[in-house]
Amino acid sequence: MWLTYKLDSDAYTRTLVDLAAWKALAQESSESRYCLDDLQMFISARGQGGFAYVLTVPDLCQVTVTTNSLFPPVRVRLLSQALFEHGLQQAVERATQAVEQIFGSGSVMERQVSECHVAVDQTGLVPTFDMVRQRRFVTHADNPGLEDYDGDNVNSMRWGGKRSQVSVAWYNKVKEIVEKSQEKEYLLDMWRARGWEREQHGDVMRVELRLTRDVLRDLGVNSVEQLDVPALLRFGFGDGNMQGGYLSLRIPSEQDCNRSRWAVDARWRALVEGAIEMWGVDVGVVVRRGPKRVPEKRRLALQAFGCFSSFAALAESDDMPGVLLEMNSIYQAQLERQTRTWRGETSKKRLRYMVLGNEVIQYKALEHHALQALGF
Repeated sequence: MWLTYKLDSDAYTRTLVDLAAWKALAQESSESRYCLDDLQMFISARGQGGFAYVLTVPDLCQVTVTTNSLFPPVRVRLLSQALFEHGLQQAVERATQAVEQIFGSGSVMERQVSECHVAVDQTGLVPTFDMVRQRRFVTHADNPGLEDYDGDNVNSMRWGGKRSQVSVAWYNKVKEIVEKSQEKEYLLDMWRARGWEREQHGDVMRVELRLTRDVLRDLGVNSVEQLDVPALLRFGFGDGNMQGGYLSLRIPSEQDCNRSRWAVDARWRALVEGAIEMWGVDVGVVVRRGPKRVPEKRRLALQAFGCFSSFAALAESDDMPGVLLEMNSIYQAQLERQTRTWRGETSKKRLRYMVLGNEVIQYKALEHHALQALGF
């Protein structure tokens, strides 16, 4: 799901300065990204698709920011893992909190749904070349684009282009995870928790309906609260009587050349009705996740050294101790404004990283640790 945010203009303008500085730090980093510890997110060294700034909140969302007046200033893509773990409403609220962390409390003026993908995962119904040759897929789009196949089975096919207002992709989700998206292995755990075994049931096939902003508006969907997933499923795959729908699988009839009157395949009916029935039902899935990544001291030291050199350049000073003192005074003032202490901040992060006995780099030791990490 994609969300667009309308922001307070002053907050947006002020934050653009910070975003430019953070992006510069990311460009100096060997990892091509910069970790914003206070915000618990990363900013990439490069933009994406017309958006100058790309920030990622791990396991939650990707925030893209543009200065182009032709586009909404902020667009957020919710990660599927967040939707599975937190549910739709909570994932959206967490993403909104992340936007306000970046632009300031109260900066969000309006939030809208700009794109929505509704996916149905199932086993047993695999598209084949015979189905394509017999024109069993009844749709408003042109013939499907076959993107990947293995023998007679089709692993990936699509109706409608990437710029289409409505499109459907039908693809082998397990194959995609294994070959391209290892970060989504949590889906395999979720399916196993429901009793799925690859050797016994075969690969999980995903049928994914993709709706853009214009179609959502026509369907009366402007906000997250107006989302009606069963209604979107019926719009995409047919209603209870299998009438209408953007795509359906039919049984050929020699007596009728009008394919829209062909009987619906029972497997397709079961897929759609099962998806509508399961929506919103708590199935008790437990998603098993790996351990959180703990930042390495060497990487943090290198990042800190990059920040220090940038600060020294802006301060037009080669006096390292003096620059460190100036940085420390700014940080202490920030802590006072937020009614926090250095000890409290480091203790919180010790608990987060579960390294209670390890040394923590402080500003007064920054020069020593950074140079030591660099091999001097």
